[in-house]
Amino acid sequence: MSALARPSGNELLSHCEGALAAAREYARAAREVAVSHVMVDARVDGARANRHQRLLHGMAWIATTVEALAATARWYRACRDAGVAGAGEELVVRIGFGEYLHQLLGGIPMSQNELVRPVDLGLTAAAASLHGDPSVRWFLEHGNSVEARGALVAHLRDGGRVHEALGDETLDMVRDQFRRFTDERVRPGAHQWHLDNALIPDAVVSEMPSLACSVSPSILLTAASGSASWPCVW
Repeated sequence: MSALARPSGNELLSHCEGALAAAREYARAAREVAVSHVMVDARVDGARANRHQRLLHGMAWIATTVEALAATARWYRACRDAGVAGAGEELVVRIGFGEYLHQLLGGIPMSQNELVRPVDLGLTAAAASLHGDPSVRWFLEHGNSVEARGALVAHLRDGGRVHEALGDETLDMVRDQFRRFTDERVRPGAHQWHLDNALIPDAVVSEMPSLACSVSPSILLTAASGSASWPCVW
């Protein structure tokens, strides 16, 4: 395993902005393909839309993935502006961007057994352009790497945290509520439940409706691992 090269904050932010611009262009190309297949006289044709459902679903997943990248870039910029962007935040950004860019190019999992790949939507040329962007290539090579994932695990294991504020008072309040519940009711037993291959106890699950909104047991276990910021940041 090679040493992890850490870019400066400005360099990482510049790569985010460059890769995001390239990803938006890819999403635009996907939308153009979808429009050409389902629009007639500037209106969606129902029969065509039904026939090309997979194409439309693929376009929607591409658009969603790109917006996730945009939200992550905004979050990181906000962290930088607030002076809280450290090693943990940088690792979340590079791992997230690296993974989602790889998915855009190699296949986005729309379900457990269905991927949407560029060739499926006639986006081979657009994918080649996306892959050729210098910032995209940086994330593909240095983003979601074994070294980066290991560094994030070590950061969390050693007591490091990732800034979780989302800039919305209500969302941050809900996050704090989930965190308290997880720390008090899930974290103490989570590792042993995993070792025992056991279900989350009914007593814990029955308390979940009292939270601000419903949350799945799998998300609670993710939170208990110390990486609760990941699902919500993305």
